[in-house]
Amino acid sequence: MKSLLFILSGNLSTTPRAQKIINLLKDDFICDIALVSRSPAWKDKDKLLLAELSLSAISLSLGRKPFVPWFIATVKEKLSSFIYPLFSKNIDIAAFASNKSSIILGDFLKKQNNGKYDLILGFGAGALYPSWKLSCKLGIPFAFDIEDYHPGELIRKDVKNERKRREFLLKRLLPFVSMIISSSPMIADKINELIGGHRNHIVTLNSFPSDEFKAPERKEGKLKLVWFSQKVTFGRGLEMLFEAVKDSFADISLTIIGEMDLLFKSTLNPEIIENVTFLPSIPQKKLHSSLAEFDVGLALELDSADENRHYCLTNKILAYAQAGLYILATDTPAQKLFIQEDSKRGIICRQSSENIAEALKILVEAKERVRANAYDRYMKAKNLSCENNSIELNKAFMDLGKAE
Repeated sequence: MKSLLFILSGNLSTTPRAQKIINLLKDDFICDIALVSRSPAWKDKDKLLLAELSLSAISLSLGRKPFVPWFIATVKEKLSSFIYPLFSKNIDIAAFASNKSSIILGDFLKKQNNGKYDLILGFGAGALYPSWKLSCKLGIPFAFDIEDYHPGELIRKDVKNERKRREFLLKRLLPFVSMIISSSPMIADKINELIGGHRNHIVTLNSFPSDEFKAPERKEGKLKLVWFSQKVTFGRGLEMLFEAVKDSFADISLTIIGEMDLLFKSTLNPEIIENVTFLPSIPQKKLHSSLAEFDVGLALELDSADENRHYCLTNKILAYAQAGLYILATDTPAQKLFIQEDSKRGIICRQSSENIAEALKILVEAKERVRANAYDRYMKAKNLSCENNSIELNKAFMDLGKAE
């Protein structure tokens, strides 16, 4: 059996896509993982997941403990950022200035000099450079998963240079990748446009195992809406949603699931707090099972958040579809394409409270039809399931292992 090393530039517990792909491959490969932990709390959650997946793992800290690796990485990052304008075509300098995880992973992995692994799979922007370096050192192939279009993500410091660095690293390093995996058709198109195409590029959606979802329940009364995310906070489209529903509570119920940002909560109208059900974060399987209680899933992505939102398909829109919910989605290009692929999946509206309110009126009037078609949507969406969606990926990895 071939051995595969996963290189993850964050926590496993905050990367559902990595969990799914690891779970898919661990029966066909001997799997180890090297990851970067961003906080003690997430590290504890990682331990539970790693035990569940029976994975051997190296967890490297992004924080100040242990001090020496953190200090070295910090110096490298700051020095590289300072001299980057003079060495903008240097891969090492660009990687170090771009992402501290690249340094921490790279410094650890360069000590790996045995023939233990046959393949490498990198997850996250900070994993691209160390995956490439280790692949070159050991002479083994590596694949790279692109969940988001990294140059188009929200960048908070050194914005102009950082976007250039991310584009440069993708252009220079992706041609060495034996296989690229993208999470949406539009991200794949954008990457191909940036690097001039790739000989082995597949799309694997962020969908979930079908057994996590229950058949839709019979419902009566108000139209039941749901929105979920890890955080209930600013910039998620909730401001315009709450404005849109303020006069509709006679006809709809609204449930918001996620960890509440207390500052965000302090800005809410008391009428919203009184009429909306707020629930804390729920474990993934329980959350997906609970979606059977609702009629409509809200996918309120904003083009203004960052360029990546134009191209990505979020976990939530896929979960809504797999649960058989009718989807109310804002008109980002990727979401429009997803709904247009099957018009029975949902409805698209523009990104404003007025347009959301108008769409909700249409859905309230169509409530019985929305409910009558829920089971058909649920059954049809089994084609989106992780196990079905990943058949091509599994075969591609098996072929890659044999070929190399």
